Amino acid sequence: MPTPDQSGSHLLNKNTIRRRLFFTAIAGVLLAYILVPIILGEDAYVTIHDNLDGEFVYKLLLKESGQAFNYNTDAVIPNVMNGIPRSAYRTGLDVTLLLFYLFHPYYAYIANHTIIHLIAFFGMVLLLKRYFLKDDRLLPIAVLISLCFALVPFYSQFGLSVAGQPLLLFAFLNIREHQSKFTDYLIIMLFPFYSHFALVAPFILAFLILIMALDLAGSRSWNKSYLGAVALLTVTYLLVESQMLLAFFMNNAFTSHRSVWNRWQDLHLASNLKRSFDILLHTQYHTGTFPTIIILTTSIAAMVLMIARKKINRPVVFIAASILFICLISGFHDWIVFMLGNRISALKSFNISRFYFLLPTLWMLLMALSILELAKYKVIAPLVWFIVIAQLAVTLNANDEFKYNVKLILGRPIDQPTFRQYFAQQLFSGIDQYIKIPKDSYRVVSIGLHPSIAQYNGYYTLDSYQVNYSLQYKNSFRRIIAPELNKNQELKKYFDDWGNRCYVFVDELGKGTTFSKNDTKKIHSLDLDTRAFKDMGGKYIFSSVEIVNHQQNNLKFESHFSNVESYWDIYLYRVM
Repeated sequence: MPTPDQSGSHLLNKNTIRRRLFFTAIAGVLLAYILVPIILGEDAYVTIHDNLDGEFVYKLLLKESGQAFNYNTDAVIPNVMNGIPRSAYRTGLDVTLLLFYLFHPYYAYIANHTIIHLIAFFGMVLLLKRYFLKDDRLLPIAVLISLCFALVPFYSQFGLSVAGQPLLLFAFLNIREHQSKFTDYLIIMLFPFYSHFALVAPFILAFLILIMALDLAGSRSWNKSYLGAVALLTVTYLLVESQMLLAFFMNNAFTSHRSVWNRWQDLHLASNLKRSFDILLHTQYHTGTFPTIIILTTSIAAMVLMIARKKINRPVVFIAASILFICLISGFHDWIVFMLGNRISALKSFNISRFYFLLPTLWMLLMALSILELAKYKVIAPLVWFIVIAQLAVTLNANDEFKYNVKLILGRPIDQPTFRQYFAQQLFSGIDQYIKIPKDSYRVVSIGLHPSIAQYNGYYTLDSYQVNYSLQYKNSFRRIIAPELNKNQELKKYFDDWGNRCYVFVDELGKGTTFSKNDTKKIHSLDLDTRAFKDMGGKYIFSSVEIVNHQQNNLKFESHFSNVESYWDIYLYRVM
């Protein structure tokens, strides 16, 4: 058994490592990561799923409708779904939204992307240096782990929901240790303005309260400063989200489509376990996915060594147990809804498995503590550098946005649309010139491409991707696509049991929404209720694939639009 050196001082030999060169290299990697999408401009690839198809365009709609700061519970966003209530969208007091007032939409995205990754890096450095890897000789390891965290492919439209957690924890631990400064309280107060309430607030607060409860169990006394900080975060969140709370408590503007959700029905042990293992080994894509097998293996080795020398590092056990608990909740979430959903109705429309938003931070902290244990053994210490660099490599490799953009800089093709190709402004400008009537005088739907594209280009859409909208509207829209849903039970279940994507689903296309101009797909047997479409104000259909039997659907083919910079060709149809 190797003999431990409690200081781990041999891990870093100043005579063999040139710190200045090392830190320059780290800064170069981070700078390169940030600069790549800036250099490419709108010819960069930007994540589409739950980003360009939803969150991104929501911010633009709030800005352009002029309703971002309207607290009137009767306010509506006119461009979407014949006027979606303003209360269906998030607060106007959100930094990611404010950036849209300062910059062109693409550069608002890039500014946000830059800010959150820088905060992720420096927040993790501060946290590790003060509370986890305190020895100055461990600073390069702390910096490498922080870089690893900063390169996680966060969903940047969620702001600091994930990327800012280390900085927030740093502030809370300072207060917990009675070493607080004014800046710690400022961090806590600003965090709700730059994070997503529904995605992370309940879970961050639950974790902070758990820390407080464990402290109370150990000391038998309240840490009043820490309790006050938790209260401060809670109250600030409530103030920031007061627009949503006013709508919920003072005016039942609509019955949400979420009230009839029936999503969580998987009660099969094999698939539940598989989902738990998938989350364990890769985290969850909304949080920024990356492989965890290296960290997992390192933590197991650290625990074996701790057990062998009969000295357990409690924070390692606590963080590891938290990760396992979160993964099990995620995998067996459907059982929670099945057993408690009828008693607690909110469980049917609120995803309690979102504790997984804490995973990226927890994994990095577990890696830091596990490495600290390994570093105590001189014979093992050299492996620490390999572990961190290997994790850095697999994290960067999991970042599709970065990989695609590196290919574009190198002049290599990718199989996804760039930002410019996706929104295809020149193409849709040509369509507008062809139609020649005000956009607010008619409604459109899209087939084979996301409605967010039409919305970005100023069209008023009946279809949309919305996390909250009227159940009555969902039922009305369903009439349009009912014949197609009846052909395909998977699509029918997808729409009826969930319905956030209120799209014109077509049996022959399935859930497909990215049919490029190079795709040879055609629709031969479309069956829509175009009378229901017309009754809702519908006039035009934008389709990225040709509809062969359009006449049978009482549709007139108007024109085919193509553009060299567009990812799509658009077939324009008008209801007769």
